[in-house]
Formats: sequence, C-alpha cells, structure tokens
Amino acid sequence: MRNGKQIRKPGIPVAPKKVKDVRLVAQLTRLIFGVKGYFCDVVGILENFGTGHFAEYKFEIIADNDPILKDKWAVTIPHEKTIRIKESVYNNACEKDAQSRFTIAHELGHLFLHHKFDEAFAREKTYGNIETWRDSEWQADTYAAELLMPKGLVDALSIEEVCEKCGVSYSAAETRLRKLNTTSWQ
Repeated sequence: MRNGKQIRKPGIPVAPKKVKDVRLVAQLTRLIFGVKGYFCDVVGILENFGTGHFAEYKFEIIADNDPILKDKWAVTIPHEKTIRIKESVYNNACEKDAQSRFTIAHELGHLFLHHKFDEAFAREKTYGNIETWRDSEWQADTYAAELLMPKGLVDALSIEEVCEKCGVSYSAAETRLRKLNTTSWQ
C-alpha cells in the first residue's frame, strides 16, 4: 500500500515465503542461467526453455489481439510450465524496455516459485485479504526485483545507476532501494 491506497490487487494465496527465500530462488536462477553482473537477460532465460534442465518449460508469444490474454500482458500456467506473453511485451523486452523486462521477470517468478500450483496466475483475480508473504503477486514482484536488481549489487548504488546498469524503470529502482533500506528486506 502506498499513501493508504493499494498499488495492485492481491494474487492467489500460496505457500508463505520470506524475502530471503524468494531472494535465494532468484540467485539460483541467475546462477543456473549464467547471469553475471548487473544486467539480467530475461529474454535469454526464456529462450533457454526447452533445453537442458528446463526441457519441459516453454513460453508462447501470443498476438496482441488474441483473446487468450485479453487485457493481460502475460500469464503463467505453472502446472504446464508455460508462460504466455503478448507479442508487444516480448518484442519490447527484446529492445530492453524496462516495464516489459519486469513483466517477464515477474512471470518467471510465478513459474519458479509456484511451479506445483494448479491455477494460472493472472492479476485480475482477487481472494480478499491475503497475508503479504502468502500473496502470489507479492512473491512474483519480489522475485522480479531480486532477479533484475540483486541486493548485493545494487544496495550501494543511486536510483539512476540502478536504472542504467540493471535496465529497470526509475520507479522499480526507487522502490527496490527503499525496500532494501528496511529491516524486513535484509
């Protein structure tokens, strides 16, 4: 919540996870996919699906006007190990658009954190009040922030430096650095 207003609707209730647990999954993702340094190539991670340890994983690019995604940018179906992404979001991520990259990182979070869950993740679903650490959307956002802006690399940088080095929006960098300065995110 910001200024008493909710930023987004809650997601689906899932098994509780602490920030450090989500951070570990993001760190393992970077390690497994060989991500070194600041910039995480989320499109490159997707393009490794179908190979090696991720032979069962896939992503599908969906035409922007296809009703399968309606008003969503992307959706993850964990039990199918599939991410569906609007064509414009995928193309923009290829061009290093910050919001599109965060969207893909968020969907990777659903896939890697909630891979045994039977329901597709979409932001329009609401389940009433969910404790933050059990909220699928909070977990996926936290994963995306950890994947794109690793704590150990960005905690001493300015907002502008995080934006430039990590390829994220000003808003994402500002939120990340603010949260890293709180005890609960250590």
